[in-house]
Amino acid sequence: MIQSMVVTLLVFLAAVFVYGLVSQRLQRTSLTGPMVFTAVGLACGAAISSESRIDFDLEFILWPAKLALAFVLFTDATHVRVRGLFVRLGVVSRLLAFALPLVIVFGAATAAVLFDALTFWEAVILAVIVAPTDAGLGQAIVHSERVPTGVRQSLNVEAGLNDGLVIPFFTLAIGFARLDDPSQQTSVIRFTLEQIGYGIGIGVLLGGLGGWLLQQATERTWVTQGYHQLTLVALCLASFVVALEFGGNEFIAPFVAGLFVKFNFEDVGQDMQDFSDAWGGLLNSLVFFTFAMVAVGELDQLTAASWVYAVISLTAVRMLAVAISLLGAGLQHASVLFIGWFGPRGLASIVLGLILIKKNAVIPGQEIIEGAVIATVLLSIAAHGLTTNPGIKIYATRITDLLDDAPEQEAAPELIDRFWDDER
Repeated sequence: MIQSMVVTLLVFLAAVFVYGLVSQRLQRTSLTGPMVFTAVGLACGAAISSESRIDFDLEFILWPAKLALAFVLFTDATHVRVRGLFVRLGVVSRLLAFALPLVIVFGAATAAVLFDALTFWEAVILAVIVAPTDAGLGQAIVHSERVPTGVRQSLNVEAGLNDGLVIPFFTLAIGFARLDDPSQQTSVIRFTLEQIGYGIGIGVLLGGLGGWLLQQATERTWVTQGYHQLTLVALCLASFVVALEFGGNEFIAPFVAGLFVKFNFEDVGQDMQDFSDAWGGLLNSLVFFTFAMVAVGELDQLTAASWVYAVISLTAVRMLAVAISLLGAGLQHASVLFIGWFGPRGLASIVLGLILIKKNAVIPGQEIIEGAVIATVLLSIAAHGLTTNPGIKIYATRITDLLDDAPEQEAAPELIDRFWDDER
C-alpha cells in the first residue's frame, strides 16, 4: 500500500513537472490542465490494483480536495464587493440569482425521471453537486480578447461564487435525505442548521476581525509583502479548522471569511490570487489526478442512465436555465448560447461527490449519485476542454457587429475588483 502511494505521488509530481515545461505552449491548444491530469490519473489508476486504489482514494484524496476547495472559495470571495451584489440586475446577478436555482430544479427533475430509485431529496443532492461551474476547465476563454469583456467576466465571477452558494443547499439536502427515521428528524435538522449557522458565524468573526487587524498592521507598515499572503492563508485555514472543530461547515466558513475580510482590507483579492495561482493550482491538479484514479474503479459500474444524465446536465439543463435567466438582458442569441454551453463542472463537484462517498452510504441512492457525478465531470472535462478554442472562434464570427455599448461589453465593477481579467 505504501509503495503504491509513493509511486502514485511520483507519477503526479512528474506530470506537474512535464506539464510545467510546456504549459505556455499548451495554452494555445485545447489541451487543458484538468484534461492532462485527469488522463494521467486514469492511466495511473488503471495500473494499480483495485484493492490498493480503494484504500488510496478514501485516505489520500479527501483532505487535499477539501483544502483546494476551501482555498478556491476564500480566494474567489475576496474579489467580491459584497455591498454591490444587489446594485443592479446584470448578467452576473442573473446567473447567480436565477440560473443557479433553475439548474438545481431542472437537474433534480431530470434525475427523478432517469433514476426511479432516487428519492426526491437524493435527486436534489445530485443536482446540487453538479450545479457549480469551474472556469479552470475553460481558461482560454478567460484570456481570449476575442470574447467580449462582459461575457468573460460573467463566466468567471459566476464560477467563482456559485460553488460557495451551493454549499448550504448541499448540506440541507443531505440532512433532509436522512429524515427517513422519524426519531432522528429533530437532531438531523438541528445538525444541518448548526452546520450552516456556525459556518457563517465563524466566517464573519474571523474574516471581519482578521481583515481589520491586517488593515491596521498594513497602514502602520508592520507587515512585509510576503506575509500579506501568509497571514491570509492562515486566516483561510483557521476558518476551515475552527468550523470543523465547532461543528460548522468547513466550506461555508472560508467563503464567508473571504467575503468579510474584504470589508476592512481592500487588497486581499490580489494577495490571495497570487498565492492561489501557484499553490492553489497545484492542489487543483492533485484533485483532478486523484479524482481520475477514483473514477477508474467506478467506470464499469456506470450505467447508460449515468451518461444520459451527464449529457442532459451539461446541455439542456444548464443552457435552458441560462436562457431563462438572461431574458430581457439584451444579449445576442449567440452570447446566450455561448454562456449556456460554457458551464463546465470540475473542482466543486468533485469535492462534494467525494464527501458523499466518504459518508459511506448514509443514503440509499448514494451509488447512483456517485455514478452520475463521475460521468458528468469526466464528460465535462473532455467536452468543454476540446470545444473551448473552436467555440471561441465560432462565437467571435457571430458577434462581429457588436456595439461598444452592448451588454456583452459591460463590466460589473461594483461587483468585483479583479477576476482573472485582461491585465493579468
